[in-house]
Amino acid sequence: MAGRPQFEDEKRNSRLNVLITPSLKEKLTFASKIENKTINALIFDLLSNYVDANSEQIETYKETYEKFQNELNKKLEK
Repeated sequence: MAGRPQFEDEKRNSRLNVLITPSLKEKLTFASKIENKTINALIFDLLSNYVDANSEQIETYKETYEKFQNELNKKLEK
């Protein structure tokens, strides 16, 4: 589907500024036209695929980070 990415349960309200080179932007412009998508939709799809492919590592890191934060908070409360 052309245009903006569609979301089922989330609103698109988080913004992220990304700096890229002019040549990469030009290539993304052509790639988005090939895919019949906006550059934003193309980037969204690429990032979503990356997160899906690395979900196990991301979850492990998230759990480790939360454990560290909980332990740090306990120490700070003493």
